[in-house]
Amino acid sequence: MSQRAWVGTYRIVFALLTLAIIGYQFTTQVQRPGFVPGNFFSLFTIQSNLIAGSLFLVLALRQSIPSPALDLTRGAVAAWMTLMSVVHALLLSGGPQSILQAPDLSVNTMQHKVMPLVVVLDWILRPPRSRIGFARATIWTVYPLMYLGYTLVRGSRVNWYPYGFLDPGQDGGYSLMVAVCAVIMVGFLIASWLLVMIGQRLRIHIDPYR
Repeated sequence: MSQRAWVGTYRIVFALLTLAIIGYQFTTQVQRPGFVPGNFFSLFTIQSNLIAGSLFLVLALRQSIPSPALDLTRGAVAAWMTLMSVVHALLLSGGPQSILQAPDLSVNTMQHKVMPLVVVLDWILRPPRSRIGFARATIWTVYPLMYLGYTLVRGSRVNWYPYGFLDPGQDGGYSLMVAVCAVIMVGFLIASWLLVMIGQRLRIHIDPYR
């Protein structure tokens, strides 16, 4: 099997597995009293995994030469999944929010550890063909910032926040929330820079279409 065929195979396998897991989570949790679908789909874990699974499915079925826009999208998804995994490990692992997202340990592991790792490895195995500078990659911050704005606006209306550190009603109020988000954004920019550097170095030495 050629590398291209092998990459296409694992992409479709992980895409279907990720989407199936989210479907499993939804169908099991929807039966619980007080379950709110809007809350479920407001979790960054669910959103980022849905995006990653959908992207892998498109990449596996399309099997065409990537465009600069597609390269930028792949890098963005790798950065978002890295953000989700690191934040979960540092701020949420073992807490009540992780239970809300994935009561099954294997599901939790798949979404927060395995899939982020697979997405980053995919970036390494199939590095971008087009040059992506760090300045251009700053567009990757748009989705996390939009998510933050959406979460704060929705949370103030429904009195529910997906993660404790985003709840201004917790001890520390807005000051602590802004400080935590600022640290997370700095970490996200560092992770984005690393992904850009990795992509640039491998783009020079590896033919991503063999």
